[in-house]
Amino acid sequence: MHLPDWRTLTFVDGVQWEPTPDAARLVLWTINPKDKSHWNRVSSLSGARVDCSDNVCRIAANLVPTETRSRSFLTSFLRLFRKCPEGATWFMPGGAMARQCGERRTDVLLVWSADERHTLDAPAIAALWPSSEKVVQLATSLFVVIGVTTLKEDHILPALPPKTEPCPLARRLLAEARQRGDPSGIAAALIDMSVVVQRENNPIRVAELLEEALGLNRSLGNRAQEMDVLGNLGTAYLAMGKTGPALEVFWAEHAIASELGSKFADKVALGHLGQAHASLGNAARTIGFFEQALEIARQLGDRQGQADLHWDFAIQHAELGQRQQALACGQAAVAFLEQMGKPSVRTYAEYLEEYRHGSMSERLAPVAGEYSYEAAGSTSASPRLLKMAISVAKSMAKYVGSGLATVTAEIYYRRVKTCAGCEHHTGVRCRVCGCFTQIKARLPHENCPLEKWPT
Repeated sequence: MHLPDWRTLTFVDGVQWEPTPDAARLVLWTINPKDKSHWNRVSSLSGARVDCSDNVCRIAANLVPTETRSRSFLTSFLRLFRKCPEGATWFMPGGAMARQCGERRTDVLLVWSADERHTLDAPAIAALWPSSEKVVQLATSLFVVIGVTTLKEDHILPALPPKTEPCPLARRLLAEARQRGDPSGIAAALIDMSVVVQRENNPIRVAELLEEALGLNRSLGNRAQEMDVLGNLGTAYLAMGKTGPALEVFWAEHAIASELGSKFADKVALGHLGQAHASLGNAARTIGFFEQALEIARQLGDRQGQADLHWDFAIQHAELGQRQQALACGQAAVAFLEQMGKPSVRTYAEYLEEYRHGSMSERLAPVAGEYSYEAAGSTSASPRLLKMAISVAKSMAKYVGSGLATVTAEIYYRRVKTCAGCEHHTGVRCRVCGCFTQIKARLPHENCPLEKWPT
């Protein structure tokens, strides 16, 4: 059984539907009738099972209380100079900005009628969950039940589970989806599998997987998942030296992001377009796309995105011989990494100092997943130094992620539970940062790019 199709629902006043990258999720906004500046964001959990009995279907959900904020010029300008609050931020379907203003609730269910001919009402739903706090109607025969009694909470936790490598997990999910004959599941698993293969530096195989996923998503009309495919496919084309096809799919990705009104997706697509133009040596257009992406990252409070884009700016300014601008952008990136407590900050700071002093010493460089010394010779403030920092930081991240210290079981399960309720989670990886959840959630220095993980 699937979630109800939002296109067939007649919503009650004060309810808005939010487009999501995952067609298997339902996200709705409900207004607080006592204070119209406050809205609740209700979303089904990613990967949760739909249970049905006696013509009533239900799925686990979460509810986040939010407060809308003014988007006047003065407010937007001042936000650039103050620290982003801890709560997550969303753009509502109507374009207003909403920020989390209370604790996320997970004792929530979305409930609807399994048969369109069978009408449900609030008293009937309340009778099914007599201990619940509240039942709110969202649409004809669709309700949210708040305060549902759940099983034992996280205070009784199993030990940290064995680490599951992403490759076997992705292969298993793809095989299961093919066995079920589930086109949507196959397409989602193909994307996750392509991200795994991408880490193995095999862009041709990545493109093959994504081209199959693209065909499936277009036949299904799943625009959000098609957008996810296009971004990864363009990256594979760039790795293959096919800049023309990469630009074509990145523009298509950008068009869908605009169509769905997703600011995060728009930021990613603009960054992809910038990378494509960088490969063509078109610095002016590259910087233009990066500037647009950076502005969105600032609006969203995306500190990792700002760090990455500032470093991209540094590389472009270095390519143009604009040394002072490159140093300023590089230092801004380092500052963000320090603020987030990222271990990679040391790598970026060291390479920035090398660039500052205008020499390249014998450096540790990644080769086929290992480390070997590369005598690069001497160069004057070479942009290659700044590019090398990215490669070394990624290789160091793989090394750190392979073992060493992990968080406690309590923190791990709370992180995973938060990811399960996020619209950007595929069930395997995060679409925003691209990380595999079961690996990232273990690491003490990691955090959610949307700052959703509990502190």
